[in-house]
Amino acid sequence: MKNTLKILTFLFGFSLLFFSCDDGSSNSSNDSDDNGSNDSSSYQTSWTLSGMIDFTGFYGTAGTSDVKFAAFYDDSDDLDSTPIKVSEIITLGNAVSPGTDDISFTLNIDVSALTPDFNDRVELICWDDEDDNNEFDDTWSTYAEANASCPDFRDDYDCKIWFNNSSLYGEMGWKIQDDDTTDIEDIDITSSNSAFTNLDLNDGAIFW
Repeated sequence: MKNTLKILTFLFGFSLLFFSCDDGSSNSSNDSDDNGSNDSSSYQTSWTLSGMIDFTGFYGTAGTSDVKFAAFYDDSDDLDSTPIKVSEIITLGNAVSPGTDDISFTLNIDVSALTPDFNDRVELICWDDEDDNNEFDDTWSTYAEANASCPDFRDDYDCKIWFNNSSLYGEMGWKIQDDDTTDIEDIDITSSNSAFTNLDLNDGAIFW
């Protein structure tokens, strides 16, 4: 009888140990924290910019090339990197024979394939596409500038959108950069605020 009690006591103690271990292991996966990652599902990765751009014209060495306008992603940590196009390309007109002053545009920006870090930028760039290959050429290029009446970019000489992943600067995500001359905060791009209209820009005033 004593041997039977010893066996039952041993089995009962073993079962308690088993359930105790099983309970601890099942909760281990719930304790993980991924706050350090730039999970693109936690911020907006596409948005639209539309409005008018005033085409002044560039000085082109070929004399007949078109000026192109698009949004590009720039890695702030790699100064030698080639900007990555993240929108469609708008043709403004001939470099030395400007066409219509006010040209309507829509840039559908998509950065979902990128893994940005703090202060990486999406920049609105105009360039003289001398070889007409729709690829960025910085021989003659400039940032698009905002005119005084432009909403959102607010008279900024350098239209940029920057990425934040630091708690010091609010929510993670892309922000339209303030021009640093006003007290207005940068504009967070969110799912409920991803269409920016009636922009009033110019091509950076590189006269031909």
